[in-house]
Amino acid sequence: SHLSNLASLELLYLDGNQFKSEIPSEIGLMANLRSLVLDHNNLDGSIPDEIGQLHGLRFLSARNNSLTGELPASLEYMSRLETINLASNKLSGNILALGNLSKLKHLYLYQNKFTG
Repeated sequence: SHLSNLASLELLYLDGNQFKSEIPSEIGLMANLRSLVLDHNNLDGSIPDEIGQLHGLRFLSARNNSLTGELPASLEYMSRLETINLASNKLSGNILALGNLSKLKHLYLYQNKFTG
């Protein structure tokens, strides 16, 4: 994927497009990413486990898509995350992976199918 060529990118805002695909696993190769915004697209499938490789990510937002499945366990390694907005998707399962994110200040998970 061409995403691997963007290793120096720090901010990626792709909200309000018409992407009709899954979040590519190559997203984990964007090592310097600090902010990732994928709101208001038609993204489906699950959030790839490789997203946990973005150790410097502070802001993650993919609200108002059609993402499914559980939160990847790798989220617990994203220790710099301050904001997560995954509202208005079709995510399910539990949110235990978020319990160790000590810098998390803003968490938006409404309009999903989470349990416990």
